[in-house]
Amino acid sequence: MLTVINPLANRTIDELGVGSSRSSVDALLGESVSGPASGAGHVVYVADREKGLAWDVTYDAAGRVVVIVLCHCMPPSNDLPAGMSRQWELHGLNLTIRDDGRAVSVARTYSGMGPGSGSCDDKECAEVKDFRVTVPSATTLKLTVTSSYRAPLVLSEDGSMQAGDSRFPSEDSEVAVGDYYTLAVQSDGNALTTLYSADGVEKTVSKFNGLGSPWICSPDHHDPQKCGA
Repeated sequence: MLTVINPLANRTIDELGVGSSRSSVDALLGESVSGPASGAGHVVYVADREKGLAWDVTYDAAGRVVVIVLCHCMPPSNDLPAGMSRQWELHGLNLTIRDDGRAVSVARTYSGMGPGSGSCDDKECAEVKDFRVTVPSATTLKLTVTSSYRAPLVLSEDGSMQAGDSRFPSEDSEVAVGDYYTLAVQSDGNALTTLYSADGVEKTVSKFNGLGSPWICSPDHHDPQKCGA
């Protein structure tokens, strides 16, 4: 909580205070992003989307302000910023982010277990992860792992290698379902990725973090020094 206006605090923000009408708040703070359209309840307005800041305004039954709180409570958006829905790449890995709020990463790997091992039928496999995508800010995505598995690499109709339909248990001991990555786009058009546990603690991994090194590149801004050949 950063700032509070309530009946015990004699202050205002942008000419708003306890008792202000819903219409005056709407006029000054803009369209609400969550909460009831009228009457009592909490209504959230954007303060600074980049920083995750929002105004949480509590109204009474008459539509008058009871409390205004400036907080880090901006609801995540599922509307992908322009250019985010694409295939990102790293040597041996690609990440496809779709417009429907989902993403999938396919990383080449080797099982070393051979045919009939209960893993991939061939030596070369793909470590596959499915994600749910949310948008904390205009330049950052949050990719939460929803499934993780291994699959054989197969040749697709366009000549590229992709994960086959067979699924085997993941051998990635560093990334679990529920963990999440942040993908932050930098000024050069490429992105910096960071892995976190489900409870928000940054995780340290041995080599690649599963989605970068920690860089991941867009095809039109590929930097070999960051993302390989």
